[in-house]
Amino acid sequence: MNQTIAVNKLLLAWAREESGYELDQVASRLKVKEDRVSAWENGELQPTLKQLEKLAHFFHRPLSVFFLPQKPQLPPLAAEYRRLPDVEPGHESPELRLALRQMLARRENGLNLIGELSQPILEFSLRANLKESPAEVGARMRQATGISIDFQFEWTDKWEAWREWRKAVEDLGVFVFQFPKVKLTEVRGLALLRRPMPVIAINGKEMNPEARVFTLFHELAHLMLAASNEEVSAVQEKRKGEDWLVVERFAEAAASHAIVPESVLLDVIRSFGLQRVAWNKDNVRQVARKFWLTPLAMATRLRESGFMNWYAYN
Repeated sequence: MNQTIAVNKLLLAWAREESGYELDQVASRLKVKEDRVSAWENGELQPTLKQLEKLAHFFHRPLSVFFLPQKPQLPPLAAEYRRLPDVEPGHESPELRLALRQMLARRENGLNLIGELSQPILEFSLRANLKESPAEVGARMRQATGISIDFQFEWTDKWEAWREWRKAVEDLGVFVFQFPKVKLTEVRGLALLRRPMPVIAINGKEMNPEARVFTLFHELAHLMLAASNEEVSAVQEKRKGEDWLVVERFAEAAASHAIVPESVLLDVIRSFGLQRVAWNKDNVRQVARKFWLTPLAMATRLRESGFMNWYAYN
């Protein structure tokens, strides 16, 4: 019979809760009954070494964490990221919680490496205010990237567009990460509001590079708002419902203006002879391909400039 090992019961419960798992999920993973996991956490029983190793692997924690004298005092993860539309702070999925921890560690490692190489740390200096027009903010983003329209129109495929935009945003003093295993229905992208070198993260399940580009600029707009104290972390954000929707739509519109400047959009529409058409999916796709955007993002841009109403957009 496998010998049990004495551990701090408080650390068992802490590791599970901090990782976002319920008792039944842990029991299923370890192939034991739920009441056994509960007994471990209240100290009635102790796990075997093999079971403890499985717990450490499942929670992505070092084995030694279960022998600490007390729980680590960590800030809530929701204090790190901007509010996300479909995520309740403190109730992130286990996959998202792991991704957040990994991105925070990668950022810290990146800053340490920059320091060891004696390289200057780029200061993210872009700012935005909700009283500004999204077009102004988008133009400021666009100018900061240094990417000209001629250069944008020279790109030969959507992956080249993604690489160039990503590099341009990283040069602004932003870490751009991708994270795996999180459902797109939970989050497509997020921003970590730490400074210096804040983070924009894109869900790796988003296989369309054109969609990644729009998410990149959407999150950049949120970073700009946060830098002006127009936004705070998810755990501090008090705006709800329509009040928060205003912020999301602002970021959405600013992103669309950054990728597709107004004057250039008008020129492209004229060149395709689409000034007076009733917009349909084919027309939207035609213009979207010119800018390496998804049709949905292009429809957002057309709606923003009055070429399409909400009915046609929906």
